[in-house]
Amino acid sequence: MLRPIILSIAGSDPCGGAGVQADARMIWACGGRPATVIATLTAQNSQRFVGSYPVSVDVLSAQLHAVMEDLPVAAIKVGALGNAENVRLVANFCKEAHVPCVVDPVLNATLGGALCEGDDVVQAYYEFANEHVVITPNGDELAQLNRHSRRGDRPVAQALLHQGFGAILHTGGDGQELCVDTLYTRDSQEHFSSKRIQGDIHGTGCVFSSAIATYLGMNMPLRDAVEQAKQAVNHAMMYAVKIGHGRAQVEP
Repeated sequence: MLRPIILSIAGSDPCGGAGVQADARMIWACGGRPATVIATLTAQNSQRFVGSYPVSVDVLSAQLHAVMEDLPVAAIKVGALGNAENVRLVANFCKEAHVPCVVDPVLNATLGGALCEGDDVVQAYYEFANEHVVITPNGDELAQLNRHSRRGDRPVAQALLHQGFGAILHTGGDGQELCVDTLYTRDSQEHFSSKRIQGDIHGTGCVFSSAIATYLGMNMPLRDAVEQAKQAVNHAMMYAVKIGHGRAQVEP
């Protein structure tokens, strides 16, 4: 039986710790077959982030259409896109694809520096809103996506659901002792907890969203996909390797 094809639309990390390189490793480890489209080039390594250089919308569009006209994509993961113009293009593409889509709204690099620039970039992310999309912001990203005056994670997540997103997964990897991820849907709210794995590790957000997309591409229910993905990421973090002079990389 062929592995389901999971398309990662994200940035390229030349050292492989994050972006499409990390996505591809995790997709394969979870049982999928990766296809990749580069939305932005980055200059970074395990110690520092230099800059992000978005590809043009024409180049991005050409890559997307080349993949979709040939491959039966089962699910899509979206990572760093570079600018608001690319965000809008990919949002429209995902609506037309009619497959599960997991959007990691990567606005800033872990090591510092903007991965998606422009005054209207937050507004552009709202164009992803449709029933097929799960968006996976961390605490900082959830706050940045909040264009309403209400405060607190639950009201912000509910506001995003009202915009039309299928589900919101607030990732809580910044907890001190426990990592608690909260899944919000129109009908429920559920917490997924695990003991915090110590270490300075790069790429966890990338591989978490990739794993969820892979399991959704296998027709797994969302709750089960999140639970399985969390286990896969914890395993990858336990075996993280330090190949440079800075942060370790997850090892799916």
